Amino acid sequence: MCKAFAPLQLSISLKSGYAMDYRITAKEAFSVLGVSRNFHYENANQDIPAFWQEHYASGKGEYVCGMFGININPKMGNENFEYLIADLYNSARDIPDGFTVITIPAFTWAVFPCRIPIKKKAR
Repeated sequence: MCKAFAPLQLSISLKSGYAMDYRITAKEAFSVLGVSRNFHYENANQDIPAFWQEHYASGKGEYVCGMFGININPKMGNENFEYLIADLYNSARDIPDGFTVITIPAFTWAVFPCRIPIKKKAR
């Protein structure tokens, strides 16, 4: 008895996320004024957008509009990290209560633009 087999057909499909727009740039040291909070990496994708909304809802957007969202984790590998909503620091202005000034060291950075609309509280 003979057996016949249909030809073998393989189909491979590779899918990934979306293309991320970024640029690599060397920056000198600079200081920022911001408000920070500690987050767990596990929940950061929900908690950080809520932090931004809370920032504007509380009126803090009048002091810091949010030029930067900065992840601070010097040890890399922790479960937690500090996240800062910040603007460039102007030393001629007073530091509002609840805000901090930190110096970001000179380094080569990956810079990612943010295109997510954030609802700001009407004035």
